[in-house]
Amino acid sequence: MSKLPAVFPVPGGTVEVKMSGFGLKRCHYVTDEGREFQLDPDPDSAEGRRARLDRAHPALSRTIGLLSLCVLVAALAVLVPQLAEQLIDFQEQRLSTVFGGSWRSRGSGMSSSNDGYLLVPFSPKSAFLYLA
Repeated sequence: MSKLPAVFPVPGGTVEVKMSGFGLKRCHYVTDEGREFQLDPDPDSAEGRRARLDRAHPALSRTIGLLSLCVLVAALAVLVPQLAEQLIDFQEQRLSTVFGGSWRSRGSGMSSSNDGYLLVPFSPKSAFLYLA
């Protein structure tokens, strides 16, 4: 297996290949005289089909790209609050372990009431698990 960027000797010149984080960054045929030609992807590959769609139907290709971006943004919009909730729950469990009791954040201060949560011990070190 070759490390990238790579140069492969071929009859009449070389093929130069460089990778990016998303795929090929450069794939050129360089003649012995120094002229460069960009290589096209195999038409039956995923990249070849994408390039063919972009040439034949540029508006459709842009629409698919925009829809992909919307799906990505929607997934992030769902993920970020879930991660924030996990971090907040971790901090509340840590406070419960250190200070004892049930600690829930309330605006600017902390409250020690359980606010309808059932406290269930889950370790012998008096830490608690919140169940709705």
